[in-house]
Amino acid sequence: MKAIFQKRFDLLAFAGSQVLIDLESLVYLLQRADHVHRFLHTYLGATIVAIATIAATVTFYSLVKRSVSISAIVFGAFFGTYSHIVLDSIMHRDIRPFAPFFDSNGLLGVISLATLHDFCFFMGILGLCGITWRLRSQIFK
Repeated sequence: MKAIFQKRFDLLAFAGSQVLIDLESLVYLLQRADHVHRFLHTYLGATIVAIATIAATVTFYSLVKRSVSISAIVFGAFFGTYSHIVLDSIMHRDIRPFAPFFDSNGLLGVISLATLHDFCFFMGILGLCGITWRLRSQIFK
């Protein structure tokens, strides 16, 4: 997304939202709970995480005196949280993405775990190539 949208997508907000969501799982993993994907791994919880991420990212950038558009931060945070829920819904049995409204997870197993991992790996490589190409183009203008 960063390679495609450049300044219209904030990578810090994207990454920060991913970390914030998975703090929930970390807490439950440390407690050795059976169900580690709970409220933050729903679209409702992810929305709250995105809003918190936006606030934290805006605050951080103001402290370091860096100018980043609010729309790029919003895009990064919401894309980060919602894509996290989609990808985790495919691979984890304990996710209920539409809770508290629905208790089902229609994406579970829609593709194999190997295919999901391959998709993420190749998208990462493609993104790195895109970012490298753009940086190369800027350096050798």
